[in-house]
Amino acid sequence: MKKIISGFLFAVMLSSAAVAAELRDFSVFLGGAVSVPAGSSFAVTITAYDVNDAVLTDYTGQVGIAASVGNIIIQETGNTLTQAFTGGRWTGFVQVFGAAQPLNLTCVDFATGSTGTASKNVTA
Repeated sequence: MKKIISGFLFAVMLSSAAVAAELRDFSVFLGGAVSVPAGSSFAVTITAYDVNDAVLTDYTGQVGIAASVGNIIIQETGNTLTQAFTGGRWTGFVQVFGAAQPLNLTCVDFATGSTGTASKNVTA
């Protein structure tokens, strides 16, 4: 009986360890100068985090990026990051066309609604 119970507990622990952690949110890092002119491009790094605050290395969701003012262009794909994450991170360049002090960039996972936001001063 002891062997059956310990075998059952081991199977439960093994199956729970095999379940992938869920996406919690993103961190967004904006590279370059603190303030940039409208129309310029700068590097953006988005990192996916799970519910345990660890990088979600197998994340392959679809993420959109929006600006609080004006339009943006994600130079790699034009508008949506699709399966572009490697090791839980995406790095690319965004071109901004709206001026604001600060301009907020927000990324959103389309499936879960998880978000991440970063700010940069953009001058006219």
